[in-house]
Amino acid sequence: MGAGPELYVIGAGGHGREVHAYIQDLRLAGWQGKLMGVLDDGVPEGVHGRLEVLGPISALNFTADADRKPVYITALGSNPLRQKIVRRLEELYGSALSPWT
Repeated sequence: MGAGPELYVIGAGGHGREVHAYIQDLRLAGWQGKLMGVLDDGVPEGVHGRLEVLGPISALNFTADADRKPVYITALGSNPLRQKIVRRLEELYGSALSPWT
């Protein structure tokens, strides 16, 4: 696997913990991306179990450039909530933050 992205997980609940576990498995298999942390509007900043919560979704402060383009993965169980959060991410960050595909 080649160099990977700077990845943010959106959601610190059960799905977020599951996604975090998958990312750890990917790292063991050679994924070279960097898990930057978790964003969640309902969980205070800090370490919660194995998750490092950076703060609310609006807390990101970065400048994307050709060499650094951060990505996110949603870890939310509710489809309507996931759609709402994706729209919010698009409004806040435009093309500077993209879904991880």
